[in-house]
Amino acid sequence: PDLCLPLLKRLVDEGLIPVLPDQLTVNQYQPGSGIPPHVDTHSAFEDGIVSVSLGSYTVMSFYHPCGNVTPVFLPQRSVLVMSGESRYHWKHGISSRKLDIVDPQMPGFHGDTSPAGLWSGGASGPTVLTRGVRVSLTFRKVRRSPCSCVGELHT
Repeated sequence: PDLCLPLLKRLVDEGLIPVLPDQLTVNQYQPGSGIPPHVDTHSAFEDGIVSVSLGSYTVMSFYHPCGNVTPVFLPQRSVLVMSGESRYHWKHGISSRKLDIVDPQMPGFHGDTSPAGLWSGGASGPTVLTRGVRVSLTFRKVRRSPCSCVGELHT
């Protein structure tokens, strides 16, 4: 939609995505719902996936094939760009739960940008946050030619 063009053009201008996306998926998540760990279909979409979180915060976890798991705090009105290794090699997902334990050291967390009234643990310790309704806008560029992947990087 034209309404999204200023944000998307800014991401291209800043080199965060290579081209303007031409596909948008809108999902609404109720508290307690999540998405299983996955890698977005590489043969259908180009590199550079943009996810905009509206409404509630969430915690998205990234799963490396070697077993490492990295939780990332996604505040409301945040933009997440997955490209390269994070796009193709790490799975990402959101656990199905209504509460999250968030540590101020968690990637993506900045106490001054979290929703008002949610942060009660102080600057030095973890706290429990209650999820609300979240809307996710996921922008992708549809692949128009056959995938030229090498090896089994994409699982």
